[in-house]
Amino acid sequence: SELSVATSEMVSAGGKRIRATMALLICEAVCGSYEKAIPVAVAYELAHAASLVQDDIIDDSNIRRKQPTAHKKFGLARAILISDYLIFEIFSELAKYYDVKLSKRKLTKLLLYVADSAKMAARGEYLESKLGAARALTEAEYLEIIGLKTGALFAAPAASGAVVGGANKRIVDAMYQFGYNLGLGFQIMDDMLDIIG
Repeated sequence: SELSVATSEMVSAGGKRIRATMALLICEAVCGSYEKAIPVAVAYELAHAASLVQDDIIDDSNIRRKQPTAHKKFGLARAILISDYLIFEIFSELAKYYDVKLSKRKLTKLLLYVADSAKMAARGEYLESKLGAARALTEAEYLEIIGLKTGALFAAPAASGAVVGGANKRIVDAMYQFGYNLGLGFQIMDDMLDIIG
Protein backbone atom coordinates (compact mmCIF):
# COMPACT_ATOMS: atom_id res chain seq x y z
CA SER A 1 0.00 0.00 0.00
CA GLU A 2 1.03 3.63 -0.41
CA LEU A 3 1.17 4.09 3.37
CA SER A 4 3.53 1.12 3.78
CA VAL A 5 5.79 2.48 1.04
CA ALA A 6 5.84 5.94 2.65
CA THR A 7 6.64 4.59 6.10
CA SER A 8 9.33 2.32 4.69
CA GLU A 9 10.86 5.38 3.02
CA MET A 10 11.00 7.19 6.37
CA VAL A 11 12.74 4.29 8.11
CA SER A 12 15.23 3.60 5.31
CA ALA A 13 16.09 7.27 4.74
CA GLY A 14 19.44 6.80 6.43
CA GLY A 15 20.83 7.87 9.73
CA LYS A 16 23.27 6.49 12.23
CA ARG A 17 21.06 3.72 13.71
CA ILE A 18 22.72 4.34 17.08
CA ARG A 19 19.73 3.26 19.17
CA ALA A 20 19.30 -0.01 17.29
CA THR A 21 23.01 -0.76 17.27
CA MET A 22 23.25 -0.10 20.99
CA ALA A 23 20.41 -2.54 21.74
CA LEU A 24 22.03 -5.22 19.55
CA LEU A 25 25.54 -4.79 20.95
CA ILE A 26 24.43 -4.70 24.57
CA CYS A 27 22.34 -7.84 24.09
CA GLU A 28 25.34 -9.54 22.49
CA ALA A 29 27.60 -8.45 25.35
CA VAL A 30 25.15 -9.93 27.86
CA CYS A 31 24.32 -13.27 26.23
CA GLY A 32 26.74 -13.77 23.34
CA SER A 33 24.23 -13.13 20.54
CA TYR A 34 22.49 -10.03 19.21
CA GLU A 35 19.57 -11.94 17.69
CA LYS A 36 17.23 -11.66 20.69
CA ALA A 37 17.42 -7.87 20.39
CA ILE A 38 16.37 -7.60 16.74
CA PRO A 39 12.68 -6.78 17.48
CA VAL A 40 13.74 -4.21 20.11
CA ALA A 41 16.26 -2.66 17.71
CA VAL A 42 13.63 -2.39 14.96
CA ALA A 43 11.11 -0.95 17.45
CA TYR A 44 13.47 1.87 18.40
CA GLU A 45 14.29 2.64 14.78
CA LEU A 46 10.54 2.94 14.14
CA ALA A 47 10.19 5.21 17.18
CA HIS A 48 13.10 7.33 16.00
CA ALA A 49 11.67 7.64 12.47
CA ALA A 50 8.28 8.66 13.89
CA SER A 51 9.90 11.28 16.11
CA LEU A 52 11.79 12.74 13.14
CA VAL A 53 8.55 13.11 11.16
CA GLN A 54 7.04 14.95 14.14
CA ASP A 55 10.15 17.09 14.74
CA ASP A 56 10.11 18.18 11.11
CA ILE A 57 6.43 19.16 11.39
CA ILE A 58 7.06 21.11 14.62
CA ASP A 59 10.12 22.87 13.17
CA ASP A 60 8.50 23.23 9.73
CA SER A 61 11.67 21.79 8.18
CA ASN A 62 11.75 21.32 4.42
CA ILE A 63 14.73 18.97 4.09
CA ARG A 64 16.13 16.04 6.08
CA ARG A 65 19.16 14.10 4.85
CA LYS A 66 18.99 15.93 1.51
CA GLN A 67 15.40 14.73 0.91
CA PRO A 68 12.06 16.51 1.33
CA THR A 69 10.56 15.97 4.79
CA ALA A 70 7.43 13.84 5.09
CA HIS A 71 5.04 16.77 5.49
CA LYS A 72 6.57 18.57 2.50
CA LYS A 73 6.46 15.45 0.34
CA PHE A 74 3.08 13.99 1.39
CA GLY A 75 1.30 16.90 3.08
CA LEU A 76 0.66 17.51 6.77
CA ALA A 77 -2.26 15.09 7.26
CA ARG A 78 -0.45 12.20 5.58
CA ALA A 79 2.76 12.91 7.50
CA ILE A 80 0.85 12.68 10.79
CA LEU A 81 -0.64 9.35 9.67
CA ILE A 82 2.81 8.09 8.65
CA SER A 83 4.09 8.95 12.13
CA ASP A 84 1.09 7.18 13.71
CA TYR A 85 1.68 4.10 11.56
CA LEU A 86 5.33 3.98 12.61
CA ILE A 87 4.40 4.31 16.28
CA PHE A 88 1.84 1.49 16.18
CA GLU A 89 4.25 -0.74 14.25
CA ILE A 90 6.50 -0.61 17.34
CA PHE A 91 4.02 -2.83 19.16
CA SER A 92 3.91 -5.32 16.27
CA GLU A 93 7.68 -5.66 16.60
CA LEU A 94 7.58 -6.12 20.37
CA ALA A 95 4.79 -8.71 19.96
CA LYS A 96 7.37 -10.93 18.23
CA TYR A 97 8.69 -11.71 21.72
CA TYR A 98 5.62 -13.91 22.19
CA ASP A 99 7.30 -16.46 19.92
CA VAL A 100 10.53 -16.50 21.94
CA LYS A 101 8.68 -16.91 25.22
CA LEU A 102 9.91 -13.74 26.89
CA SER A 103 8.50 -13.60 30.42
CA LYS A 104 5.56 -11.30 31.15
CA ARG A 105 7.78 -9.29 33.48
CA LYS A 106 10.41 -8.71 30.79
CA LEU A 107 7.84 -7.90 28.10
CA THR A 108 6.17 -5.43 30.48
CA LYS A 109 9.58 -3.85 31.13
CA LEU A 110 10.15 -3.44 27.36
CA LEU A 111 6.74 -1.82 26.94
CA LEU A 112 7.40 0.54 29.84
CA TYR A 113 10.76 1.57 28.37
CA VAL A 114 9.10 2.42 25.03
CA ALA A 115 6.18 4.25 26.64
CA ASP A 116 8.23 6.13 29.23
CA SER A 117 10.91 7.23 26.76
CA ALA A 118 8.25 8.47 24.31
CA LYS A 119 6.46 10.41 27.06
CA MET A 120 9.75 11.91 28.25
CA ALA A 121 10.65 12.95 24.70
CA ALA A 122 7.25 14.62 24.29
CA ARG A 123 7.72 16.43 27.63
CA GLY A 124 11.17 17.58 26.53
CA GLU A 125 9.86 18.83 23.19
CA TYR A 126 7.02 20.66 24.96
CA LEU A 127 9.38 22.20 27.50
CA GLU A 128 11.77 23.30 24.77
CA SER A 129 8.99 24.95 22.77
CA LYS A 130 7.68 26.68 25.91
CA LEU A 131 11.00 27.89 27.35
CA GLY A 132 13.05 28.26 24.19
CA ALA A 133 10.57 30.58 22.52
CA ALA A 134 10.53 32.98 25.46
CA ARG A 135 14.26 33.41 26.16
CA ALA A 136 17.68 31.79 26.14
CA LEU A 137 17.82 28.55 28.13
CA THR A 138 19.86 28.20 31.29
CA GLU A 139 22.37 25.34 31.43
CA ALA A 140 20.10 23.40 33.83
CA GLU A 141 17.08 23.85 31.53
CA TYR A 142 19.11 22.78 28.50
CA LEU A 143 20.35 19.63 30.28
CA GLU A 144 16.81 18.81 31.43
CA ILE A 145 15.46 19.17 27.91
CA ILE A 146 18.14 17.07 26.23
CA GLY A 147 17.87 14.49 29.00
CA LEU A 148 14.16 14.15 28.26
CA LYS A 149 14.41 14.38 24.46
CA THR A 150 17.61 12.45 23.73
CA GLY A 151 18.91 10.89 26.94
CA ALA A 152 15.75 8.86 27.50
CA LEU A 153 15.62 7.73 23.87
CA PHE A 154 19.18 6.36 24.15
CA ALA A 155 18.67 4.91 27.64
CA ALA A 156 15.60 2.84 26.78
CA PRO A 157 17.09 0.80 23.89
CA ALA A 158 20.32 0.28 25.86
CA ALA A 159 18.40 -1.13 28.83
CA SER A 160 16.07 -3.09 26.53
CA GLY A 161 19.02 -4.83 24.88
CA ALA A 162 20.18 -5.89 28.35
CA VAL A 163 16.67 -7.09 29.30
CA VAL A 164 16.24 -9.35 26.27
CA GLY A 165 19.80 -10.59 26.71
CA GLY A 166 18.89 -11.83 30.19
CA ALA A 167 20.92 -9.36 32.29
CA ASN A 168 20.22 -8.89 35.97
CA LYS A 169 18.68 -5.66 37.32
CA ARG A 170 22.05 -4.13 38.21
CA ILE A 171 23.31 -4.53 34.63
CA VAL A 172 20.00 -3.33 33.13
CA ASP A 173 20.10 -0.21 35.33
CA ALA A 174 23.76 0.40 34.44
CA MET A 175 22.99 0.11 30.71
CA TYR A 176 20.09 2.55 31.13
CA GLN A 177 22.45 5.07 32.74
CA PHE A 178 25.09 4.43 30.07
CA GLY A 179 22.56 5.05 27.30
CA TYR A 180 21.26 8.17 29.02
CA ASN A 181 24.76 9.64 29.34
CA LEU A 182 25.61 8.70 25.75
CA GLY A 183 22.42 10.45 24.62
CA LEU A 184 23.39 13.62 26.48
CA GLY A 185 26.85 13.59 24.91
CA PHE A 186 25.42 12.89 21.46
CA GLN A 187 22.93 15.77 21.71
CA ILE A 188 25.52 18.24 23.03
CA MET A 189 27.82 17.37 20.11
CA ASP A 190 24.93 17.62 17.63
CA ASP A 191 23.94 21.05 18.97
CA MET A 192 27.55 22.23 18.85
CA LEU A 193 27.80 21.16 15.21
CA ASP A 194 24.65 23.19 14.47
CA ILE A 195 26.36 26.25 15.96
CA ILE A 196 29.87 25.90 14.53
CA GLY A 197 28.96 24.09 11.31
